[in-house]
Amino acid sequence: RQLVGGVFSIKTEQFFKVNGYSNLYWGWGGEDDDMGYRVEHVLSSISRPPEWIARYTMIKHQKRKPLAWKVRVKLLRTSWRRYKFDGLNTVQYRVLNITQHKMYTSLLVDVGHPPQNIRTLQQEQDALNESKKSTTS
Repeated sequence: RQLVGGVFSIKTEQFFKVNGYSNLYWGWGGEDDDMGYRVEHVLSSISRPPEWIARYTMIKHQKRKPLAWKVRVKLLRTSWRRYKFDGLNTVQYRVLNITQHKMYTSLLVDVGHPPQNIRTLQQEQDALNESKKSTTS
């Protein structure tokens, strides 16, 4: 499987064909792998320019809490089966603000809260991680 994280370019018609990104990833991790599975399953391949052309440096940012491992693995295992009914055709959001700038347009969008079952699994994973830390310290 190929990662499509970081910088990713896809034609509009291809983005619609794979139904965009999944709406089930909350927190950090997995959404780029899920998109990679969608692209490979629906479009059959991912092409990459040579490394000497496609070099990027990540902008420093604060990482969010990783999605619970159990949740991420389960979602990734079912990615290719879910793509038809999880993505652009099921996304729900509310545009809060639109600001036009010279070179870009900034959108502030509310996507709501993660589903309760994902929050519960994340809390369980956090508790497990904390107990592992305290036993190794």
